[in-house]
Amino acid sequence: MASSAVSGKLMTLSVEGALLAESRSFSIGLNEGTIDVTNRDSDWWGEYLRGRRDWTIDFEGLYISSDLAKHYLLYYYSTRLPSTSLTVIITLADGTATLTGEALLTSLSFDGPFEDAAAVSGSLQGTSTLTANPVS
Repeated sequence: MASSAVSGKLMTLSVEGALLAESRSFSIGLNEGTIDVTNRDSDWWGEYLRGRRDWTIDFEGLYISSDLAKHYLLYYYSTRLPSTSLTVIITLADGTATLTGEALLTSLSFDGPFEDAAAVSGSLQGTSTLTANPVS
């Protein structure tokens, strides 16, 4: 039986409308907290309410000097404009939907090894609703 798995290679990450070029990997973490409302009437079982949600993105890829997305990230970091966020869009591997939201850059690292390609990596913290948009 053939697998229905979809290659992660088909997922893309865009920053301010520019595709993150020569990306090696990225991941998005979707989290939801819980609020403990367990009490004496809970019959020895924990009871919870849904708490706040948040999301993060970690990425890494080759450093390409002409990559507009990486220029946006570096500019964002260097200007430190108050309350400025970046618009990010993730296109899912099967192409059926995108995830769109505003994020803050929380880390950005450059790696220049002697006998390997220059690389860049970083993390983004979502600062708004992450919206799933079906692709027509």
